[in-house]
Amino acid sequence: IEKEWTLEKLINLYEKDIRLINHFYYSLMLKLYSSKYKERFLKVIEKCYSSQYKDLIEIGAKCILKLYLDYGDFKDKIEKIYLIDGEKLYYILEELIRKFDSIEYSNEIKEIILKLKEKDLIYYSLEKLFNHQKIDLSRDKEFLLELMKFKNIDKIIHSFLEYLEERAVSILDYTDIIINLCENILSKDKKLLQSELMIMSDISKLTVKLYDETSNSKSNKNKKIAMKCLDFWDIMYEKGLVYAREAIKELMNR
Repeated sequence: IEKEWTLEKLINLYEKDIRLINHFYYSLMLKLYSSKYKERFLKVIEKCYSSQYKDLIEIGAKCILKLYLDYGDFKDKIEKIYLIDGEKLYYILEELIRKFDSIEYSNEIKEIILKLKEKDLIYYSLEKLFNHQKIDLSRDKEFLLELMKFKNIDKIIHSFLEYLEERAVSILDYTDIIINLCENILSKDKKLLQSELMIMSDISKLTVKLYDETSNSKSNKNKKIAMKCLDFWDIMYEKGLVYAREAIKELMNR
């Protein structure tokens, strides 16, 4: 009886003024979903999500993603996430990345993120995949291969490079991922690349590391990888990118 009374008061308060909703009562608020007030609760979440207040949009996005992953609600929003923009997309993406290494939701979350391939995303959300150690190569390689084809992936290349250096892994394990990344970035307009000095510096470092690991190998596979690095430097040189000359100079001075 006490629980029923509490939930009734709660839904009545939220319907009168959604600004009363806050993160502190998040777990209690979710109990409304399993009560007879479910439909009213879902409408409240919709109002939060469509609110002008950032904190309410965040709560709405958090609830919408959770209810989609757990129960399949809000399919129209999550399965067509590529139609969303602004703060709504930002908060859903933040929540997706926060849950990324969840065993329970891993595959669904990767599928949702990959729907955003053509979006101009806020890159520091994607950076958290690397900065917060969310990525596991053995589990996420196929996802990374697709992630490197994203429209603005060049913005997170530095975080990816730092991730590789911190983990002290063999760069050969990431060969396909690095090649996808380089192909994506180097296909961009020459003037754009010439203005992105830090990004091109990171591309140069990645390709030099990869070339170092493969150039003296007797393996045909590794020889092809080394040749691919040379192809990338040719593209950089043709586009007038100073780091192509620096990469070649660095190797010749060894």
